[in-house]
Amino acid sequence: GDILVNCTCERSEEMRAIIAGMIDRGMTKDEVIQAFVDQFGEVILSAPPRKGFNLVAYTVPTAGLFLFTMVAVVFVRRWKGSGRKWEEDPAGAEDDNLSDEVQRRIDEELARIEED
Repeated sequence: GDILVNCTCERSEEMRAIIAGMIDRGMTKDEVIQAFVDQFGEVILSAPPRKGFNLVAYTVPTAGLFLFTMVAVVFVRRWKGSGRKWEEDPAGAEDDNLSDEVQRRIDEELARIEED
């Protein structure tokens, strides 16, 4: 599970010896890496290459975060903007929601309270 430089297991010593032998035979860094990938698969790499399906794994979280941020900005702006109607005319907005009958009863109750 560790990268080869940090690994202290027995297998890491064997791999280091194999790499040293490949370098002694004149193989380049890319050739050594490709030889290990051919033998063990991409799982041997410390990070998957950015191609094919692996590219999707790199880009989807970033794109998702960007999309979520944009949706959140739009939502917050609309939510913030919806409160301005009440701030402009709170009394008028409140009166519009009352029916004539309810308003008449409120007026009667207030008049009775003022009489007492």
